[in-house]
Amino acid sequence: MKQILIIDDNLGIAEFLSIKIKEMGHKVFVVTSGLQAIDFLRENTPDLVILDYSLPDMDGKEVLKKLKKLDISMPRFIVSTGMGDEQIAVDMMKMGAFDYLIKDKTLDKRLPEAINKLLHDIDREKQLQNAQKALKESEERFRNFVEKSSDFFIKLCKKSLFNYVSPNWEDHLGYSAAELINKPLYDFIIEADQPLLRKKINEALTAEHQQLTVEYRIRHKNGDFKFHTLKGYTLFEKNNLYINCIARDVTDIKTAEKKQVKAVLHAEETERKKLAEKLHEDIGPLVASIKMYMGKIKTMKSDGTLNLNSVDFCDKLVDEAVSKVKSLANDLMPTTIYDFGLQAALRNMAQKLQEQTQKQILFDAQTPISAKDKAYEVLLYRATVYLLTHSLEHDLSEKIHIRLKYDGRFLTILITVEGEGFNWISLLNSITKHAWFYQLKSRIETLGGLLALKNTHSTKSQATISLPLATN
Repeated sequence: MKQILIIDDNLGIAEFLSIKIKEMGHKVFVVTSGLQAIDFLRENTPDLVILDYSLPDMDGKEVLKKLKKLDISMPRFIVSTGMGDEQIAVDMMKMGAFDYLIKDKTLDKRLPEAINKLLHDIDREKQLQNAQKALKESEERFRNFVEKSSDFFIKLCKKSLFNYVSPNWEDHLGYSAAELINKPLYDFIIEADQPLLRKKINEALTAEHQQLTVEYRIRHKNGDFKFHTLKGYTLFEKNNLYINCIARDVTDIKTAEKKQVKAVLHAEETERKKLAEKLHEDIGPLVASIKMYMGKIKTMKSDGTLNLNSVDFCDKLVDEAVSKVKSLANDLMPTTIYDFGLQAALRNMAQKLQEQTQKQILFDAQTPISAKDKAYEVLLYRATVYLLTHSLEHDLSEKIHIRLKYDGRFLTILITVEGEGFNWISLLNSITKHAWFYQLKSRIETLGGLLALKNTHSTKSQATISLPLATN
């Protein structure tokens, strides 16, 4: 139902028009003068107006002029005139009238046709306006997405020339769109990465709907370079083949990976050095002593009697060397875990450390737990040994409590160290060979776990080592 305003001082004509329009299913309002029309339009906005040109106080042109002067919007309208006023009607159409009606015997037929045609055009105009509004909003959303996205949108045409780059490219690499359009992507790529990129793009350009994924280094305008991953697909537009691409900056990831690799290499080198020192300082002297006493044994007395003291001492040295080799082997590969499980290995370690350090080291655990993947248990064990070893190297630690628990998903080891002034964080910062800690942390987090240190009290610090674990 539309709202239609009739402006006509002839009450008979107004009544006739009103009846016909109501029969069409629309709501009708009637005013009989120009001033009444202006007052009505000041407060209301009908869908359509039928304006009689000849009114008692002003003609149709004056009505339009006064509305414009008062900044009142005139809806779409049809002008009605008497016989012989066709030229006036034409003049009114030049001023914005949609159509005109002659007040004669054809009015009965012409009225519905004119109204329906105008209402149809109004609806189409509203649909077009709504479509334009939706398109504008869609373009605005896309522009916001493109400009604020951390990814970069690129369109390449023939010979890998830039056809489009998203606005955020300039903030990221310093080049404006004008500096890139119609220039080849390869001009901005590190030379060593160009062959693979060319190969991938040439392969993609063989047909429509081809995809490519490639990684390369691209130069910033200031001379630096960044790592990008590029994903794209080909499509035809106006008989030309293009590649739509999304580029992502992975420089931070690459930098982190590089640091991690360096940390791992440093940690491995540290462990090799540590192993070499143990072999040189602990086992080496023992083997040398054994060799020396074996030399003495060879020089027996002329009567053939053996120096039994030397044999006994040599035997003790062999036992000590075997013990140290076993200890070193256990550090490298804790066989107790494979034979008896993590719980037994931790309990055994706690007992030995207590005997060696004369400090109180407590251990408690839930029901025995066995992981499907023993490598997880080994990782937890080594992390625990690492933290305990470094905490015991400092006299500030007095009592250590190790708890092992499993909640159905995560296997967690809590290490609480008590000691006046003991602090995990400051301890870690003081460890010159702490790359091994970060390597452990990285490995555990890669598996979805957690390695965290915190100071819970002035005399207590706690370490948490946790891994998601599938059990047998």
